[in-house]
Amino acid sequence: MKNIENVKKYRKDICEALGVEFKEEYMHTDYFLGRFMGRDRDYLDSLGLINRGFCPLCGEESISNDYHRGMAFSSAVQYLCKDCYERTNPHLNSPGYTRRYYTAKFIIWVIGIGVLISAFFLIKGCFNF
Repeated sequence: MKNIENVKKYRKDICEALGVEFKEEYMHTDYFLGRFMGRDRDYLDSLGLINRGFCPLCGEESISNDYHRGMAFSSAVQYLCKDCYERTNPHLNSPGYTRRYYTAKFIIWVIGIGVLISAFFLIKGCFNF
């Protein structure tokens, strides 16, 4: 970490705002905010605790809005430094990751469409349309 004090204060402030006890183990994960529900992250964002002018993962103070990640079930966006953005996004470093994702997505769609077509013909056969 480039500035561990920034990161620790960031995470302690979030725990305090949510009434959660801060634990040292929270300092060893890049997905700290993943511990909280989407509405909690929206609440934290409304308090100005999500983006505070430094990277929440390493504490680097010179960040811009160029690198960010959204959070599941939340409208909040977390701004990161370039290094942390690249480190925490596996699809940037592994072309196979993206290929597996889209292959799985395609297979799920094909199976889903097949099930719908089968259900249609099964219903059609039962009711003799």
